[in-house]
Parts: sequence; C-alpha cells; structure tokens
Amino acid sequence: MNYRSFTKEGKKFNEDDVYVDSKNRFGFIIDGATGLLKEHIALNYDSDAQWYSHTLKKFLINNLPNASKSIKQIIKEAIIYLNKQYNAFENSQNIVSKPSAGIAVFRVVGKKIEYFILGDCSLIVKYKNNRVLHLKLNDLTRLDNININKMKVIAKKKNIDVVDARPYINDDLLKTRLMQNTKNGYWILSDNIEAVNYAKTGYLDAEKVFHIVGLTDGFSQIIDLFGLYNKKTLLEKIEQSVSLQDLYNELYDMQEKDNKCNKFPRFKCRDDASIFSALI
Repeated sequence: MNYRSFTKEGKKFNEDDVYVDSKNRFGFIIDGATGLLKEHIALNYDSDAQWYSHTLKKFLINNLPNASKSIKQIIKEAIIYLNKQYNAFENSQNIVSKPSAGIAVFRVVGKKIEYFILGDCSLIVKYKNNRVLHLKLNDLTRLDNININKMKVIAKKKNIDVVDARPYINDDLLKTRLMQNTKNGYWILSDNIEAVNYAKTGYLDAEKVFHIVGLTDGFSQIIDLFGLYNKKTLLEKIEQSVSLQDLYNELYDMQEKDNKCNKFPRFKCRDDASIFSALI
C-alpha cells in the first residue's frame, strides 16, 4: 500500500500513463497531449499521443534505475530516442504538430529525492513535520486559462453551454499548441531537447519527506478546480488508505453534475486522470 497508482481514460482511450516502483523507489506520471489535427501515424496505438506516453513510460522504467545519470539527462536521452522512433513512421515528415506530453518524476537516490517536472503535471510533497509543498509549472496552465476565458465569453454571447463553445476556439488552441517549446509559449516533452532546460528540477532531503503524490491535470481538478480537497486533505485521505479509485469516483461525480462545464469552465467534461502515491 506504500506505492499506489491509478489511471482512467476521459473518453474512449487513455493518453496518460503512470508508474511507481517500490523496489527502485521512483515514480512518474505522464500526460500525453491530445492531437488537435487528427494526425495519426502510430497505427498500433489509438493516437500518437498514446504512443508517445506509453513509449516514454517503457524508456523511463528501463533507465531511471541508473543513478549515475540525472533525471534531466535521462529525459534528454528519452526525447532523442522517441524522436528517432517517431520519425521512422511512414509520413512522419508531413506531421504539423508532433506528439507531446507533460511529466512529473521523482526518484530516491541515497539521502536525496530528485524531481523533474515539465508541462501541467505536478508533485505534492508532504514533509514529516506536515509542511506541504506543491511542485508545478504554470506556463501551460496560464495559456489554457486564456482559452477557457474565450470559451466563457463565446458561451455568454451565443447563449450556449460552455462545453459547446469549444469548437469555436479550435484555431486558438492550435495556435497555442504550435507555441510549444518557444520562449513566448510553453515548454513540454516533444522533439526538442532544449525543453528540459525549462523544467522544474531539484532535490529534497529524503529523511524529511513522508509522502509524495503525482497528478496529471485531469486528476488535479479534484483540488484546483472543484475544490473537493485541498493539497493537505487530499494527502491525508490517501494516507487513511482510501482507494485512489474512490477518490476518482468523487471527481467523476462532480464532473457529471457540471457536464456542460458552466459552473466550472473547462475544455471538456473530463480529461484522462492519473495519480500515484508514494509513502517514502
């Protein structure tokens, strides 16, 4: 029960991935970005984003146990590897928007906990003295909020539900997506190794840390959108051995109650949702 994980698709298939390893003491969460142009060349998968997150997962499982390399170095090698694999697919040269993913990783190395965060995944860290630290980046969230506000304006103007305003901002979403890995946009795992230089990275004192939880933005709605819990109470709930499935069910029910996205504006009723919990 010390290391647990859960993932659930938002619609027909899941573009998230999650993994925790109690033996080697690491964990990560991956949020593949749904394609906006219906581009699909990784035909053995439901989407190119799903291929990206699943292939990245396998690479990290094989390479994170190697403590002689930093997570940053391993992620750089992963980007190079995935780019080579993707470019081997037929018609890869015609792809306008290559697959991408957000990620949050932790790894216990000796008396330190190393972490790496890119995109809108996050880590919540609870110390033994009950202090809570939320490790995350805000560049993509800031751009998403701009586009969500556009949906709210359109919905009000056209007298429609917020969720039905989503098709009217397709061009805005594509413009945002094409700003990935640029200084005026946001940084994310894709085909540009420079992105790792903009990740949130660092080390924590392992002897002082009690609990680490990783969340994709689809699951973090439970705290930052619907407010069912705050960071501290969410971790306390998990520490009380409440199942991650039960927590997801609470989130699901809230999403259903606002399935038109009017009270809690967002791009869609629900996203893929993933979480891991590691009691250090």
